[in-house]
Amino acid sequence: LDLAKDPDIQYALVREAFLGELQPQETIAKNTVRRVVFVLHGIRDSNVANWVDQLRTRIEVREADAVEVVTPTYGYFTAARFALPTVRRKNIRIFQDWYTEALARHPQAQFDVIAHSNGTYILGHSLLRTPGMRFTNVALVGSVLPQDFWYRFDSSRAAQTTRVRNDRANRDWPVALLCNALAGLNMRDVGI
Repeated sequence: LDLAKDPDIQYALVREAFLGELQPQETIAKNTVRRVVFVLHGIRDSNVANWVDQLRTRIEVREADAVEVVTPTYGYFTAARFALPTVRRKNIRIFQDWYTEALARHPQAQFDVIAHSNGTYILGHSLLRTPGMRFTNVALVGSVLPQDFWYRFDSSRAAQTTRVRNDRANRDWPVALLCNALAGLNMRDVGI
């Protein structure tokens, strides 16, 4: 609890989980976070002194105390590890845990996500597996998801995302080659 951003709120949430009652009420009232933004890095990347930290800083400066920027990492993720379906899918469950923890801390907040490369894979497949997961704004950068991915959501799942922006990378040819090769091996969960 001492390492949490707000130990009082964290304690109240843990207490509620075990006792079924939320005490003290004033600790929840202190929660001013109105927006949670996840930033997910991609293949051949991590969160060590890179664009993720720079983006987090810019968002926090812009929105001050009203935002929590979550920059989880699964370490440096090589293309070879991405090519292995079981390794690639393992991070989906981890992201679902991160989302659940943030939702428990900020149940009334708007959730947004910026995902790059493997982060788009983790986000997309988490949404498919977790119908209750919701994001208002989704920004995909250099997506590794198949082109038809967003058509897999039927009308009952349309509420999971409000806005989706997909920016393609025209110079990330190593990832394009990898995704094409995997799709050629009949791995239909990735593509370009």
